[in-house]
Order: sequence, then C-alpha cells, then structure tokens
Amino acid sequence: RPSEALFTEFAPFIATTWHGLAYMLPLIRPASRPVDVLVSSDREADKIAAMLVRLGCGVIRAAGAGDPSHISKSGGAAGFRSMQSALEQGRTVALTADFLGGSRRSVSPGVVALAKASGRPIIPIAFVSSRRIEKATWDRTSIALPFGRTACVFGDAVTVPADADEALLEGKRGEVEAKLNAATARAYNIADRRRV
Repeated sequence: RPSEALFTEFAPFIATTWHGLAYMLPLIRPASRPVDVLVSSDREADKIAAMLVRLGCGVIRAAGAGDPSHISKSGGAAGFRSMQSALEQGRTVALTADFLGGSRRSVSPGVVALAKASGRPIIPIAFVSSRRIEKATWDRTSIALPFGRTACVFGDAVTVPADADEALLEGKRGEVEAKLNAATARAYNIADRRRV
C-alpha cells in the first residue's frame, strides 16, 4: 500500500490536510502504525474523538485546537506539547492545516511551528471520492459516499530547520500551502476522471 511506504520512509511525521477533507483521512493509516489526531476539546467534537478511537487512532484533545497558531492561549500550548511528545515517541500526528475564523485553505503557522520544534517532516495529504456530499459549511466539508472512486494523493515532504527565522517559517508555510493545494487538485482530478 502506498500509505505503508509513506510511513516506512517518513514516520513519525506531521500529516495535514484541508479541514473539509479530513473525515476520510484516518482510513489511510496502516493498522500497525500509530497515529494521534488533534481534536478540539469542545463538546461538539466528542463524537469525532470517539469515532477516531474506534478506528484505532489516538486522540489529542486541546482547547484552542481550532487555531494552533495561538499556542500560548487557553489549552493550545498543552495541545502543541502533546503533539510534540507524540512525535518524540514515534507516533505520527495528524491535524488540519486550516482552521476556523475565515481561514479556509490557508495553512496555519502552527503547522510549521510544530515541524520546527519536532524536527519531523510535514506531509500534505488529500483524500477525495467521486461520490460525495459537499456541505454548505465554511470549510465545504466533503463526505465520501459508498461505491465511489477514491483518490488519495500525498504531497512532497516539507522540512523546517530548527533555526528557522520568521521569514523562513513564512516561506515554509507557503510551501506547505502550495503542495497541499496541488495534492488536492490532483486528487479531485483523479476521482472525477479529469485530465491530470
């Protein structure tokens, strides 16, 4: 499986996708590979956390998970430290690249901050199905339906040096954004049988 090869080469890594495409992402995890997923500590996210546990994922609950760029605020720092600890223990972590507050399809600085702090690569991932429901939400959530043709595209790894300054961090943030957009476009093209 392509995902097994990805884990063999890069694990533990930071898996990231756009918010509206996150629902199917846990299914690409090889059964033998540990993955912890960042989930908001809001009660509204309790069902998501329970589903992830049933699928065999670990869960990191964090207040402020809606925007890890604010890692110093209520609970955000604890979530950041938990992700860093998971990576140090050899567990891949997964989180959405964009967050609430009108930032759809804009990579949060928290993603590259985690890569800098942990020394682990970021892997952009897009999972799309030809049969899907796209909800009229801020993130245009896409929910795959049965019997569709699926495409899972992994973007090239992005690494962030431990001594990266603000300018380089912003450059890396833009690099992750470009690679995730490219992976997403390719996944839609494959699933919908467009020219790629």
